[in-house]
Amino acid sequence: MTFIDIAAKLRGFCETLLRSRYVQHLESEVAALKVLMRERVREKDEVIAALRDENAALRQECDRMRLVLMPMSSQAGAAYARAHQPNAGKTPKFPQDATTSSWQAYVNQHIADEEKKAKEESNGVESKGRNTVHQSSTDGSARAQA
Repeated sequence: MTFIDIAAKLRGFCETLLRSRYVQHLESEVAALKVLMRERVREKDEVIAALRDENAALRQECDRMRLVLMPMSSQAGAAYARAHQPNAGKTPKFPQDATTSSWQAYVNQHIADEEKKAKEESNGVESKGRNTVHQSSTDGSARAQA
């Protein structure tokens, strides 16, 4: 036996001793776990990115709703409310009659009377719901006028 043969046998023995099936199994398990770990880290990064996008979208929606729900205090909310009001700037679907109905005539008369009272009050004559206005005469007695 030569020195080379002895070295080859020794190398084979060490390989058999150190490279058992259990060691190969453990090495394959470690490789599989590394692959799983990389996949889970990638999935975690994808979930984090999706949650950040969703968070940004929800913040934007929240800010928009703050503006929309406060139309009296914000210009953007008032514009949105005007644009989305039903029948905003639209003509009615059916034309109104040329003749006014009896109730419409009554309402028009009432409005005219109210305007007349307001005009009288602005001229200095206060009716305060009375139908007659009392004026004093020169002799000190009061007369009622209708």
